Amino acid sequence: MNNSNRYMGKLIDAKLLPKDDDGYTCCRWCNGPVKPPKRTMCSPECVHELSLRTNGNYLRNCVYKRDKGICAICNIDTKQTAKKILLLEGEEKEECLKEYSISLKRKIWMKKHGGGLWDADHIIAVKDGGGLCGLDNLRTLCIKCHKNETKILLTKSKKE
Repeated sequence: MNNSNRYMGKLIDAKLLPKDDDGYTCCRWCNGPVKPPKRTMCSPECVHELSLRTNGNYLRNCVYKRDKGICAICNIDTKQTAKKILLLEGEEKEECLKEYSISLKRKIWMKKHGGGLWDADHIIAVKDGGGLCGLDNLRTLCIKCHKNETKILLTKSKKE
């Protein structure tokens, strides 16, 4: 797989996975032997690594569990910010959303994942080889910082 891309396509059917010399199916992630009763993955670690690269919801859950919704750049707590915004109404709410560079259309919720006011950002951009990465190349950024970082990346790309 090319690290300058995102995972595309579907996983191949379990019956089509290669077999090792002993007749065991090769693990989807590490190519090690998959011993029964397992079918396509040899360990929970391999399931985790492949899931990070193929399941965006799983990836976001892992990033949130690690970072707790705290922006890696400005240290804002996105969950507390979401709670604050949800208590506001009218112009006061609109001004607060503008302050954090949050679109009026963005859904904000109370319970899970810091109210949705953060993004999982690739530290090394996908276009620069940071695709198909594990958690080590991901960080939590609030919406405002993510927009700024994206703008910086686009400016650099135009100069190249």
